[in-house]
Amino acid sequence: LGIIAVRGVQGLKEAREALLPLADRLALLEDKELKSLEDEKSSYSIGWSHGKETLEGGVPDTFKGSFYANPMHNELEVTEE
Repeated sequence: LGIIAVRGVQGLKEAREALLPLADRLALLEDKELKSLEDEKSSYSIGWSHGKETLEGGVPDTFKGSFYANPMHNELEVTEE
C-alpha cells in the first residue's frame, strides 16, 4: 500500500477526470466484453484483470477486478521501458 504524487504532467487532471466516470460503465459490461479488454501479453498490466493475481496458497483473487489504464494515451502499448 502506498501513495504516489504526480505533478507537472500537462492534461493529466482532465484526462483522469474523464476516465474515472467510465468505471460505472465498465462494471455493467458482460463477462464476454470484459474478456475482450484483457491484455495477456502485458501480463494484464493494461486493460481488464480479474482472477489473474493469486492469494496465499495459489488461489486466484476473484474478490476484485482491476482496469489498468494510462489516461494520457488512448491506445494499448507495452514497451520494454
